[in-house]
Amino acid sequence: MQTAARDRPDHWLLLAGAPWRAVHIPALPRRERQVLELVQAGETSVEIARRLGLSPRSVDSVVHRARLRLGATTRLQAAILAADHHPGSLSAP
Repeated sequence: MQTAARDRPDHWLLLAGAPWRAVHIPALPRRERQVLELVQAGETSVEIARRLGLSPRSVDSVVHRARLRLGATTRLQAAILAADHHPGSLSAP
């Protein structure tokens, strides 16, 4: 039987100041992890696009999807959430 992602304890984050309220942090697709790693390193959409062979608009779309998935309000917040919650996973394939 397959375990749903929401049932895995490593995919939950307790909000500071509200320990009774948990927020689900989903696993991220490989491309979103790649882009967020570069965002966290301080690269712009144009730099990320050149490095990954994408258009800047595509990079912005990937960041937007990751922000929605993580419930983040900024691209840097999404990168930090992903790195903090899934340590070592940003570089993973």
